[in-house]
Amino acid sequence: GAGKTYTMSGSVSEPGLIPRISAELFTQLQERSHIYQVSISYIECYMEKVRDLLKLQPPLQIKGTSDNFHVQCAEFICLSPKQVLNHFQNGNLLRKTVQTDMNSHSSRSHAVFTFTVKKFLDNQLLQVSKLHLIDLAGSELLRKSNVQNQKESAAINLSLSVLGKLIKQIVEQQKHLCYRESVLTKLLKESIGGNAVTVVVLCLSLSKNNADETYSCLDFGE
Repeated sequence: GAGKTYTMSGSVSEPGLIPRISAELFTQLQERSHIYQVSISYIECYMEKVRDLLKLQPPLQIKGTSDNFHVQCAEFICLSPKQVLNHFQNGNLLRKTVQTDMNSHSSRSHAVFTFTVKKFLDNQLLQVSKLHLIDLAGSELLRKSNVQNQKESAAINLSLSVLGKLIKQIVEQQKHLCYRESVLTKLLKESIGGNAVTVVVLCLSLSKNNADETYSCLDFGE
């Protein structure tokens, strides 16, 4: 694979984004005078359905309107980076993966790991901040991936296509945005709309066989 999931998790010797952010977050909060509470949640979007990766329950319903989509998923308060990583690793065991001709361990779901930080003063809630870390599913071309369930790959590529369309609409400052056209874009509304700050990490394959995918990825990033 190109390394999207590895970028998130990393290894013991080279921690990924989630371990690094978790460690830095608790370090920063310990140096501040207010009281803070850190909680996490972990969900995945698979075949246009949302599933909680931290609690076994039926598929989650996306509620709300175009102004505010949300899902009622499990949240766990964490007191240390170790507790965060324990939940992250447990959730990863439930993620949808499959072997394809292009990747021996391709993520077949979009996963959203969320930090929620609440700031208190004298037991009064002053502020709520969120950080969403999204690991998008592999976008192997249908003609090359040879996965058994072609509907699965079609659903993945469709949601990524809608995401690309949405980002283009935002860049062009269009009035009507296509959040409702896929479950993924509904989940990402809080991350790429309003006063959110959005950062995209592009992961490219070095293989010549994947040149078409590399070009598409760079085009998406541009």
